[in-house]
Amino acid sequence: MAYAWGCHGVEVEVDRRTGQIDIVRYIAAHDVGKAINPLLLRGQILGGGLQGIGWALAEEMIFEEGRLLNPNFRDYKMLTALDSVDVEPILVEDPAAAGPYGAKGIGEPGLVPTGPRHRERHLRRGGDPAEEAAHEAGDGAGEGGAVGLLSD
Repeated sequence: MAYAWGCHGVEVEVDRRTGQIDIVRYIAAHDVGKAINPLLLRGQILGGGLQGIGWALAEEMIFEEGRLLNPNFRDYKMLTALDSVDVEPILVEDPAAAGPYGAKGIGEPGLVPTGPRHRERHLRRGGDPAEEAAHEAGDGAGEGGAVGLLSD
């Protein structure tokens, strides 16, 4: 088994009045083992980073009395190409003896480091993520809407 490692760094500007978060710089470094196809690896890192940014800043399931209020792509706000930010991928090559030709996987690792950002979003709003998720799903008292990069 060849373990993949990665680290993402994000510089943001936050409007404390509105809660708007703008990403100024996003760097994503990953140990890919041997980079057999560097262009593909960069694409995986970019895609994972942008998917994670969407989860952290825009996507939210809104419930009221157990009913999902935004069950379709018209109402469930997801990032689009217009919301894209520049992600600076850094490929770190440390060939793995157990990987094919020294390569390591990069499918999910491009997304994983954005999870802590999602947790921070909840903490910034003043709550515990687990308690807040149960609260939102149970009585519909969640904030609703999206915060961040949406262009609408």
